[in-house]
Amino acid sequence: MRFGLISIWRIEMPTARNSGTFQVVLPQVPDALELLADDGGAYLIDRATQDAPLRVLIATSWPVDADDPPGTQSMLQLYWDNATVGAPYVFTWPFDPDQVFPFTAFVPREFLTAPGIHRLKYEVMLWSENEAFSDEILINIDREAPNHNNRGERLGFDDQVIEQGVTDAYLELNRGRLPASCRAGRTFAKAIWSNTLSVSLPTLPTPACCVAVACGWT
Repeated sequence: MRFGLISIWRIEMPTARNSGTFQVVLPQVPDALELLADDGGAYLIDRATQDAPLRVLIATSWPVDADDPPGTQSMLQLYWDNATVGAPYVFTWPFDPDQVFPFTAFVPREFLTAPGIHRLKYEVMLWSENEAFSDEILINIDREAPNHNNRGERLGFDDQVIEQGVTDAYLELNRGRLPASCRAGRTFAKAIWSNTLSVSLPTLPTPACCVAVACGWT
C-alpha cells in the first residue's frame, strides 16, 4: 500500500456542506494539568505551558474508505472559541491511519494570551463534502498567581505541639521530626522552618498531606 504525505495548506473553505454521517473523537490536551473535581470541567493550562504552542492530540482517525480515489483530500480544522485556528491540516489519500494517528495539531501561542475559559473543538471535512465536528472541551488559561496572590494557609500541627511547644519527648516520639499537615492541592513545593529557604529541604509530593517537616535541633 502506498502512503501519501500530510501537508498543511491554506485554502478557501466551502460555504456549505452536507450533514455529517460519521463521528470523531474528543480532542485531548496533553500539556494540561490533571483535571480535578473543582476545575469545573475546564483543563488548566498553567503559566509555564503558555510559552509554547498548545498541543492538541487527536487520538484516532475518522472512518476512511479504501475505495476512495487516490489523491482525494480530507481536512482537519481547529476552532478556538468558534474561530478557526490557522490553516486546516490536509490529509491526502491513501494514508495508513495507524501510522498517522495519534495526530498532533497545535494552537499558536497568540491564542493563549487571553486568560480565562476558552472552547476548543475541531472539524473534519471529507472530500465528499461530508463533515463532522468534535464535541467541545473547555480550556482554562491560568494567568493568576497561586492562591489569588494571597498568602497560603498555615501548616497544621498536633494539639500537643500547639499547647506545649516542641518538646524533647515529642521529638523522640516522632523520630526527631515535626509532623505537619496541609490541605491537599495541585502542588506543594517546600516547607521552610525560617525566613530563609534552604536548598537542602526536600520537595514534597503532590498532593501533600500529613507531611513531615525536617527540622535541625542542637
